[in-house]
Amino acid sequence: MSASVIVVLFLCNFVILSTCFGVMVYIYYRKQKELTVSLQCQFQAEEKRLELLTGELSAIADTLAKKIEKKEKDLGFLLEKIKYTEQKVHAGIVPNVPGSDAAATRPPVTVTKIFADAEKYKDIYCYADKGMRLTDIARKTGKAKGEIELILSLRTAQEQQSERVPSL
Repeated sequence: MSASVIVVLFLCNFVILSTCFGVMVYIYYRKQKELTVSLQCQFQAEEKRLELLTGELSAIADTLAKKIEKKEKDLGFLLEKIKYTEQKVHAGIVPNVPGSDAAATRPPVTVTKIFADAEKYKDIYCYADKGMRLTDIARKTGKAKGEIELILSLRTAQEQQSERVPSL
């Protein structure tokens, strides 16, 4: 083979290889662009979904905040009612329950009368004297935590009353 044929073959191979390389680079960049566009679409869809979820969570948070505010108001009212009742109990009078016929006719009950049958509360007193928490006492005795608080506060009131009244 002559040198000119070798040069022509070399140039043909170079052109073919260059063309193949160019096509491969073109396909690579095209696929990369398609992938980028696809990922951008997915990202935008996820971004919209997160915005919707954020809106829903915000609405839920607002609803919960309103419920909490209402519960706080109710709790404040109940605490005031408890304070009023405690004042009556410390004064030696258990208020009548409104709406009941017996409440309208029965005389006020004193702290001493309530605790005349203190034997049934001895477990509660024993647990409290041992330092047990109210929730644990309530769980062990099957009574409500508020009832335990009331029983213990009435016990304190009775003890204070008996300190003031000399025994006969």
